[in-house]
Amino acid sequence: MKLFLSLIMATSLVACSSIKQQENNWREIQLNANWISQISAKENLEARKMARFSPIVFEDLVIAGGSNGDLSAFSRNSGKLRWRFPLKAGVEASGLIYKNRYLIFGAKDGYLYKINAKTGDLVWKFFAKAEILSDLSIDSDAIYFLSGANILYKIDAESGKQKWVYSRVQRSRFSVRGGAQVLVLGPRIYAGFSDGFLVALQSESGDLVWERKLASSERFGDVDNSPLSNGELIFSASFDGNFYAFDKKGSLRWKADVGAYSKARIFQNQLIVPSSDNKLVFMDASSGKILKSLKLKSIASEVIVKDNLIIFNEANANLVVYDNIKSKIIASYEPGKGSLSKPSFDSEYGQIYLNSNAGNIHALKLYYMDRRQLWDWELK
Repeated sequence: MKLFLSLIMATSLVACSSIKQQENNWREIQLNANWISQISAKENLEARKMARFSPIVFEDLVIAGGSNGDLSAFSRNSGKLRWRFPLKAGVEASGLIYKNRYLIFGAKDGYLYKINAKTGDLVWKFFAKAEILSDLSIDSDAIYFLSGANILYKIDAESGKQKWVYSRVQRSRFSVRGGAQVLVLGPRIYAGFSDGFLVALQSESGDLVWERKLASSERFGDVDNSPLSNGELIFSASFDGNFYAFDKKGSLRWKADVGAYSKARIFQNQLIVPSSDNKLVFMDASSGKILKSLKLKSIASEVIVKDNLIIFNEANANLVVYDNIKSKIIASYEPGKGSLSKPSFDSEYGQIYLNSNAGNIHALKLYYMDRRQLWDWELK
């Protein structure tokens, strides 16, 4: 009798497992546009520059910047315009929310702006004398960013006053448009420059601690790939060269034959690297071993991770949803002209926001659809 019951229970478990797997196979991910809004007041019909401003979710707003136009805030629910901050030259680098009230961002007119995130009203602006193409970093009340003139600034977030600058000489006339975000780790900061070097500086004074050349040539050797860390190692890459891992003293731990532009992502001891040769490369963070790669249509943006899904934009193609377990693309969305901005995920509304090269912000609903075809008797 006990053997019979055990056989029944085992059969039931196998059947349940089979049904669960079948149900998973019936589920198909869907991406539909909930709303689309034009970011700038006027549509730009001239040559469009790459959209790299990652939409920012703040309270009931989502804020996006146009690479050839304005900075605008929209209702997360409807896409209705709430405020617009006019910019003559546009904005490419992403900003950040400060003290849950202000938005600080750098624009292509050379100014660093601090505005009220709820209303769009100006608080202060700081002139960096060259367009700002790097995303901002913040540590306490200090803002760090790179200008297009290869100058790293530390700015007081409260007053907008300059604390110090660090500059390097541009060694090549051939460089990639962009700028690396500064990595802040305690008393030190790490930054990549267009001369092909990764440097470590004292955060308090801006004094140089060490520098390492990453570029393998004098052309397109920019370190626009923002450094990142797993707490033990510092990771960075040049556009034309290799992907490197250093310890905090600057000693090389490993390198891999992967050049990069967009910022990598660390997930479960894996580096997810948007490579400069149009791939998404998965690497072991401890050794640099390449685990797998995905060939793309163009360079990918920085990725976001949602459960087992990896979501990113392609510079000249689609927003892509990649299943990391199945190792395949399971959904895509064509925004028009592509995008290099990191998508933003809104867990409350179940939406993905993307800023397209065409100058629009898209709010996409991400959900699963049951693909099963029901029989007539199942409908009763």
